[in-house]
Amino acid sequence: MKWLIRPAGLIVLSLLLVALAALIVLYPDLGFGGPRAARVPAGTREMVWLMPATSGANWERLVQAMKRTAQSRGLEIREVRDAADLLPEVLLHGAGEPLLFRWYKLTSDWTAEYWCKHLLRRQPPPLAIISGNTTNLARQVAIALNEQAQTLPAEQRPILLLTTATADSRDSNEENETQPEASLESLYPGRTYRLCFTNRQMARAVTRFLWGRLDLRPDRGPVLTAQWLDDGYSRDLFLGYQKELETRKIESEWHLLGAVMRPRVCESLIWGGVPLMPVSSDLPIPLRIETSVGTFNAPNTFEARSVRYLLEELRRPEAMEQMPRRPLLVVTGQIGPTRRFVRELARWDPNLARRFVVASGDAISFDHVYRDRRITWPVQDLPVVLVFFSHRNPVDAGAGFLAEGQPNATPSSTSSTASLRLYQDIIDALILAAHSAQNADQLREGLAELRFLHGQVTQDPQGSLLFGPDGRRNNGTGEHVVCVRPLFVEEQAIPEALIEIWRQSAEGTWVQVGEALSVSYHDQERADDRP
Repeated sequence: MKWLIRPAGLIVLSLLLVALAALIVLYPDLGFGGPRAARVPAGTREMVWLMPATSGANWERLVQAMKRTAQSRGLEIREVRDAADLLPEVLLHGAGEPLLFRWYKLTSDWTAEYWCKHLLRRQPPPLAIISGNTTNLARQVAIALNEQAQTLPAEQRPILLLTTATADSRDSNEENETQPEASLESLYPGRTYRLCFTNRQMARAVTRFLWGRLDLRPDRGPVLTAQWLDDGYSRDLFLGYQKELETRKIESEWHLLGAVMRPRVCESLIWGGVPLMPVSSDLPIPLRIETSVGTFNAPNTFEARSVRYLLEELRRPEAMEQMPRRPLLVVTGQIGPTRRFVRELARWDPNLARRFVVASGDAISFDHVYRDRRITWPVQDLPVVLVFFSHRNPVDAGAGFLAEGQPNATPSSTSSTASLRLYQDIIDALILAAHSAQNADQLREGLAELRFLHGQVTQDPQGSLLFGPDGRRNNGTGEHVVCVRPLFVEEQAIPEALIEIWRQSAEGTWVQVGEALSVSYHDQERADDRP
């Protein structure tokens, strides 16, 4: 072995190590570059959960949904985890051949493109891939699948099920809103199915709910909006509200869109059969905010400037004369920017703020206004009526929800059940559609026949079709809205509120779910001292 310490031996050894390193980096298919798609046992069909490695809570929620579904359908379930928890999997028996759900974890190295390449090269490829907790991830997975599936026979190209990617447009992150719209489903055409509702559908549901309530709909215009330009979700939801209001003949008359400016005087309008008063020429229109970056409570410079401009316009005498009794403010940001914007508005003019009805999407969740309300949505700091969207019932007792004060209520039981029910929809859809499916084409045929009836995914022909021809979830198949109503004593907002849950029926009408939740914002010590 003395030759190893000679200069020639060291040079040869160095060259071998360099060559080995090059093989590892440049040719990972030789077995060195990272984890590989696991073998699929004979007689099972694989469903891939392709989510970031940080999505442990979502995986647990999915497993919880599987257990509830297995219990209700009489299925057997077996959960398997390896020692390092690198590839968690759950096996469901009793619905045709067993369904094997595996979580392939996404990291900076193990990207959507990486996993799609290895999963589709392996035989057999997965029957379906569940992904898309954000629009960006949905876009990456869809593009990767479309590229990698080109070499597969059509019947082997996996179905893509999107969970909570809500953008209507595949290009929602593009700043140029004048480009022709292309749907997210078109990135992997004919094989993409969306279990959540889109931003346009959310805007439609919230707007129609507001317009169906005499105490909430605006008696005149304009609709005021706040949009954050650096947030693709905010821009896409804003466009959803724009298009929904355009269908109601509002945009052309009220000047809903454009740069912040004063619209022209319009004649009396009729919207949905309700006569509206003439719109003042001096009321402002939407606020476009440059950035959503900021602290928990304090508004950033652009948010504060927008609020001040809005108040200056609304306080002018001629504007005050034409102010709606219930002004509608559409805020399309995430929970943080929305909270900062509304709080700043209430801080500068609490009497005006209490008149506003604030409409939003699904970035605000039921947990924000109920379980975590004392921190994330304190009603005395945010004294506005708030209406936002929920993809499923957030207070479903059948899914384990217990309101505060009920026997055995815990922080877990008071959490929203919307995501659990959405995941149950995914599991139910796959169990029903894949019962006798041996390939992806047969699974697609089964998904196209699914129905929604009495709050459940079913094959009952009396139900409404769950998916449209483009793979989007149809209207009237599970939409809910949440309405938070602060309580006042004369001019003073008190630390109490009512939270109402409403669901949309297949006919498009809105039905309240149970009684309104009465909530307090006192801390626990003060609440215990109350008589």
